[in-house]
Amino acid sequence: MPPEEYQYLFTPNFMRTWINHLSAPDRHLHKAAKKAASDIVKAVERNPSIGFSLVTHLQGAHGNQQFDRITRTKTIETILASTDIEGVKKYTTSLVNQLRESAASDTEPSEQDSKRRYVFEQLAALMRNGSIPKDDEWIKSVLELFILHGLFTVTKKNKNSEITSLHHVTKPPLSDALRSTCQSKLFTILGDLCSQTKVVKGESGESTRMTSSATDGELWITKAAKIVETLEQDSTHVSPLAETDEDIIDLRTRARKVLKAIRKRADDDASRGTELLISALLLETYNAEDDSADSLESCLDATEKLFNLSKKSKTAEEDEHSAIDLLIDVIIGILEKSSAFGKSVAVQAFGLLSGSVENSTIDLILLQLEQRDINEEEEEEEEDNEAAEAVEEMAEAEEDENEDEDGDNEDEDEDNDSDSDSEGDSVDEDAEIEVDPEFRKQVAEALRVNGMAAAEDEDSGSDSEDEVLLDDDQMMQLDEQLAKVFRAHTGNSKEKKGAQREATHFKIRILDLVDTFLSKQPQSPYAPRVILPLVNIVVSAGPDERQLSEKTTGILRARIGKSKDVPTSGSDKEATLEDLRNLHELARKTPIPELSACGIYLSKVLQGGPQVLEVYRASIEDFARRKNSKLPPAFLKDFVLRQTSHAWELREHIVGQATPGVAINVYRQMQLWQLLQTLLSQVSPLCQDASVVDQLFSFIPLIRDPLYKSLSAACEQTDHSANAAQVKELLKIGLQAVRLSRKTARPTDSISSAWDSSAFEKVKEQLANSERFKGSPAIQSLARQLSSLLAPPTGENASVNKKRKETTGEVTINGAESEPRKKRKKVKKQKTNKTATNDD
Repeated sequence: MPPEEYQYLFTPNFMRTWINHLSAPDRHLHKAAKKAASDIVKAVERNPSIGFSLVTHLQGAHGNQQFDRITRTKTIETILASTDIEGVKKYTTSLVNQLRESAASDTEPSEQDSKRRYVFEQLAALMRNGSIPKDDEWIKSVLELFILHGLFTVTKKNKNSEITSLHHVTKPPLSDALRSTCQSKLFTILGDLCSQTKVVKGESGESTRMTSSATDGELWITKAAKIVETLEQDSTHVSPLAETDEDIIDLRTRARKVLKAIRKRADDDASRGTELLISALLLETYNAEDDSADSLESCLDATEKLFNLSKKSKTAEEDEHSAIDLLIDVIIGILEKSSAFGKSVAVQAFGLLSGSVENSTIDLILLQLEQRDINEEEEEEEEDNEAAEAVEEMAEAEEDENEDEDGDNEDEDEDNDSDSDSEGDSVDEDAEIEVDPEFRKQVAEALRVNGMAAAEDEDSGSDSEDEVLLDDDQMMQLDEQLAKVFRAHTGNSKEKKGAQREATHFKIRILDLVDTFLSKQPQSPYAPRVILPLVNIVVSAGPDERQLSEKTTGILRARIGKSKDVPTSGSDKEATLEDLRNLHELARKTPIPELSACGIYLSKVLQGGPQVLEVYRASIEDFARRKNSKLPPAFLKDFVLRQTSHAWELREHIVGQATPGVAINVYRQMQLWQLLQTLLSQVSPLCQDASVVDQLFSFIPLIRDPLYKSLSAACEQTDHSANAAQVKELLKIGLQAVRLSRKTARPTDSISSAWDSSAFEKVKEQLANSERFKGSPAIQSLARQLSSLLAPPTGENASVNKKRKETTGEVTINGAESEPRKKRKKVKKQKTNKTATNDD
């Protein structure tokens, strides 16, 4: 069916019935209505050119402008995502035409605003939906519309303007609330465009992926700033919504001069980063609610210093801080405002400037992540003004009447304070609520100035004549003052919680900078510096900082745990080594899985020097000997798996701690034996080096003696002897070590003498005669296998055994040999007569 005939399909009755049944699951034809919507979407997927026609009918006179909302579906959204760019442009034109339509004389202003608000919301949704097909021309036209109505007002149409939105004048004019909405959505759209990545073709024809840019390579923020400049120059037809001071106008002029100077330079990341930052701050000066003039001025000063654009003599204060530090300080200031647009600009600009950071820049960023008590800072800076005012008002009212009784009141205040404290303590014990001493003092003061202190002092021994009785007016006045004190206290508590919450969210935004830095500059010599502060955040995060802790953990896993590139030069080795020591101290106290990857990362940076091995040696000893050590075995195992060549240097220390009587208990001893087993399983590739083979055979006696001793000690049942399962593990470790030595043995090496087969025969005999293990077939079988490997048959039997192994092969399961696999005999199937019967 051609699109021209859709009007005969989407009739008023059909649309009314379809919408009614599609919007309610309990309707009889709901499934049929959903099937119809699904078929329409599939039709657009097959033929994208019909998408616009379908949308106009669904949202037209017979349909509903809010079709998706009232039907609780995404039919319109899915159709637009499947249509082609021409259909999207036609739909956009229809929306803009609705914006320009003059309202009828009897139309309410609120109704007109609602229709126009829908247009802006739809256009913003199209821009933000990544599945909607877009091109630069369409995006620019939408930006022009939002900029025109969000920052300016059209006084006269200009058909000769290159900005198509100026060809018409919207009547009646947009309301202030709608312009504010339009302005807000403009910055939301620009923030989304900053995060988008596109493929840009260079002059040589090579394609590169660039963020925040159009296909021509120009930043979208820059395009928006140019549109604003064009409209600002056309004062005949448009006027800005907000009046601007001369200082701001001069600052904008200076910013545009700096931008022109930057564009003349080489197109490097630092230039693009400063251009993005200045353009964004320049646009924010047109937002009346945003005070970004100081940030823009600081950014311009830093940019001129970075690129030597200013001829002014530098002051001592400017020389104290580097240009990149000043720029990053501006970025941090933007993140303090908790704006989505500001966050997007700050992260993208920092990513472009990350290649220029210095050691002091990292200090500045890490300073924002330090743990600080926001509440204490606020208490030092400001006091409870409302509560103080309430008390002062009552004090002034009663000052004339109580001048002669000040001395008595002071004595009574002390008694009342003690009584109040005791009563408060009892309430605290019941309700388990901590009362602020300052708050209690303010309440007592409010009672004192009203003469209530004497009335409350029951133990003072004063007569009833000394008590002050309040009339109704005085009681009402007291209630008002107490209410002020309580409101002030409640408000301060909420402000403190809000300040702490905002500080946490600010740290989360700073973590975005850290994540960007580690992602963009993995080989930076300053990258190792951020690890320990991130770990400290995870360790010290409170219950209200769960989101902060989770984000930090994610950065450690993604950027540190999975990092393949580490800085090998330029980093501060002493500081990195100190961080590694502190990291191991934390690992011994706090079992956090991410500490293992962080330790390996730092050891890679230090290239596994002797000092690194000393740190791991101390951790191994702590794990073996300290009862309260919380070091997880995986912490050491990961080091063996990922740094095998360096872990091989610790082999003697590992087996030394695994010797019976050294470790604090059998569990720790077995964990060390398993760590040694992991090391032996990973060392085979290193045995291609002759020196490693020499080290291995020199190491065999150090394995042999503790192993035989552990097996012998297990035969005697004590509190520190191994059980049957642990004995099996020890025998498997022995089998693995013997096989490794046989595999790497040279003609001059003797396996029997290296492993002292006669000593093992005694151990084997002990296991066979032990009451604990003689009934275990698995232990006896493993002992026999190990004995046969240590004393292999000789002569003709040896050659036959060797030939059998070559043909059948040995099967090893968990370090133990199983029986050789036997070849399965093929049985030839005989054909049988289908008509044969079974005589049985």
